[in-house]
Amino acid sequence: MNETETLDALVRVWSRDIAPHVRRDCCILGARVASGVLSYWNHGNRVLPCRAFVMNAEAAQLIANDVPASEWPRDGLAWSIGTHTEPRPGGYSGHVIVRTDAGTLVDLSASQWHRPRRIEVDGPRVWRAADIEERNGVFIINEGTLWWRFEPTRDRTYRTAPDWRRAPVGEVIRTIKRETERVN
Repeated sequence: MNETETLDALVRVWSRDIAPHVRRDCCILGARVASGVLSYWNHGNRVLPCRAFVMNAEAAQLIANDVPASEWPRDGLAWSIGTHTEPRPGGYSGHVIVRTDAGTLVDLSASQWHRPRRIEVDGPRVWRAADIEERNGVFIINEGTLWWRFEPTRDRTYRTAPDWRRAPVGEVIRTIKRETERVN
């Protein structure tokens, strides 16, 4: 399968079979599964620990104009959310996504950012290289109503988390193979 077919199958199986049974903040599990599935089908990739921020268009405009959050209008229209910036003792404070060798970014746990009527995220995200702006190693994606910002870090403590070790990579690969064989 080519990369697009692999990612389409991955998102389908993740959304249907895995996401309903795990916590929404399962970025470590999602990244481990995405990396394992991509590697199985020989699509080069690397897990990317990062600080992550998601904002609606109103917040993105304020941020672009360097307006401090303490000075944002109190009308509640501008919203942003992100990961912690400082390491947490005994835990991982960042976010984890996958970047393919073709430049695609994969965030299977993107729905964790959903905030009704403020930041609408309806499931996993796969962004193609052409849709990503890279500035000094920071990845910025403008979806129109949402802006995403991923700032890579060197923090590898996510690899000690139980989700990294227990990720159902084999189960997802077997399901994709079964479904692909049925279609072909």
